[in-house]
Amino acid sequence: MIESPSCEQLGIDWGDVWARKYRRALYNRRLTGRGYTPIIKEFIVTHRGHPKNMPPEKVRDFIESRDRKVRGSVIDALTIFYEETVPCERIVKIIKGLGKDWKDSAKVDSPILVEEPEDLRNGFINIFMASRDILCLKSIPYRKNFIERIRKLPGKTWNGAENRWEIPFKEERLGELEEILGPEVFIDYTIYMQLLRRELKISMRQEKTRKTYESTVRRCLEYIGKSAGQITSIDIKNYLHALVDAGLESSTISNKISALKYFFGKVLSKKLVYDIPRPKKAIKLPVILSEEECYAVIHALKNPKHRAMLAVTYSGLLRVSDLVRLKPEDLDRDRGLLRISQSKGRKDRFTLLSKTALKMVDVYLDGEQVQWLFPGQKPGRHLSIKSAELVFERAAKKAGIRKYCTIHSLRHACATHLLDHGYDIRYVQELLGHKNIQTTQIYTHVTNEKLRKIKNPLDGMMDKHNHSSQNLDQNNTNSKK
Repeated sequence: MIESPSCEQLGIDWGDVWARKYRRALYNRRLTGRGYTPIIKEFIVTHRGHPKNMPPEKVRDFIESRDRKVRGSVIDALTIFYEETVPCERIVKIIKGLGKDWKDSAKVDSPILVEEPEDLRNGFINIFMASRDILCLKSIPYRKNFIERIRKLPGKTWNGAENRWEIPFKEERLGELEEILGPEVFIDYTIYMQLLRRELKISMRQEKTRKTYESTVRRCLEYIGKSAGQITSIDIKNYLHALVDAGLESSTISNKISALKYFFGKVLSKKLVYDIPRPKKAIKLPVILSEEECYAVIHALKNPKHRAMLAVTYSGLLRVSDLVRLKPEDLDRDRGLLRISQSKGRKDRFTLLSKTALKMVDVYLDGEQVQWLFPGQKPGRHLSIKSAELVFERAAKKAGIRKYCTIHSLRHACATHLLDHGYDIRYVQELLGHKNIQTTQIYTHVTNEKLRKIKNPLDGMMDKHNHSSQNLDQNNTNSKK
C-alpha cells in the first residue's frame, strides 16, 4: 500500500496558507492587524491539525503562555481568526472569557504597546514606545543621513542591546521630532492612542464613548498608514469615503466624524475635520408596539424577575443601560417615581413608577435585600445589558410579536401611548430625559390617535358609490312592484 505524502513532503506550509486567509479577513474588517498575522502563523505551526478541531485547552495554553504585555493582541488576533477565517463559536467563547479576565486584571493606565512593533516601516525613522516614559527611534534600513538627524536630538541615548536610540517621552516633542527628522519619520499610532485615552479621561467621557472614540481613531490611523501628524484632510475624506462605500449608516459616519474631530482637535490641535460636512441624517420612525402587544410581552415569561424588568422598563420609559443599573433605593414608593442616576449625558432625572410595576418588583424580591435591583450572576455585579436584551427577545418571541423590536421598543411604545392619551409632549420629554424637544417630536409622527379620526377619501368614495348603488337597487325594486 502506497502512503500519501505528508504536507512537509509536498512542501506545503500550513502556517502560510492560513495566514493568507487570515489577511483577507483582516482586509474585510479594514484592519492592517499589526502583528496579528505572525501570531496566527505561530499558532498554526505550533499546534498541528485543522484549527476548528483544536482542543480548547491548547487554545487556552497558547494564550496564557504569552507575556501579559502582549496577551491582549493575541486574544484579539485569535478572536478575529475564529470569527472570520475559521468560524467556531465554541472557541470564540473561550477566547472572549480569557479576554475578559485579562482586561479585569490589567491596569487601565498601562500603555497600549510596550515592545517593538513587528512591522517597522522600511525607509523610515520609526518612533514607538518601549515604556510609559521612553520613546524609541530606529532607522530601517540603516542610513547615515537618518543617524545624523537623530544625533541632533537632545537627551538621546544609544541602546546597544536593542540596537536603537532612546529619548525621554514628552508630548510636546512629537511635533519637534517631525520637524527635525523630516518627512521620513513614522510615529507609531499607539503613542497617539495613549494621549487620546488620557484626554478622554480628563473630559470624563462615559466608558462607551471612550471605547467608540478609541476604536474609530485606531482604525482610521491603521487604514491611512501615515504618522498622525502627517495626515491631511484629504486622507480623512478618503477614509470616510471608504466607509460610505462599505455601506455604513449615516449616523455611524457622523459618530466617526465626531471621534476624529475630537482626536485631531484636542490631541493634535489641528482643525482637519472641521470643514468635513456631516452626512444628512436619515429620519427613521421607531417600531411601536401596541398596548396589547406590550401587555403580552410583559406577561409572556413566568420568571418574576424577568416580568418585573420588562414592566419597569415600559412604565419608566427606560433605556436598557438605565434599567440594569437601578438600585432598590431608586424606587420612590411614596411618590410613585423612579430615580435615574447619571443616565446618558451624565444627567439625573425622575420618571414614572407604576403601581403595577412596583407590585411585580415586590413579588420578585420577596423581601430579599439586594445591592442592585436586578443583579447579575457574578456577586456584586448588576445584570448585563446583553442579558436584559435576551430576556426581551425571548418574551417577544413567546408573545408572538412579528415586528422587529428590541427592549428599547418598550421605551418608544410608552412614550407614544402617553401622547395617544393626550399628555403634553413637554412632560413626555422630561420623562424620556431628552435635552431637545425635537428628539421627542419623533413620537408625534407615530402617535395614531389623531390619524384614526381622519377619514380616508377612498373610503368616502366607496361609501358614496355603495349608497348610490343601494338607492338604484331600491328604485328598481319599487318600479317592478
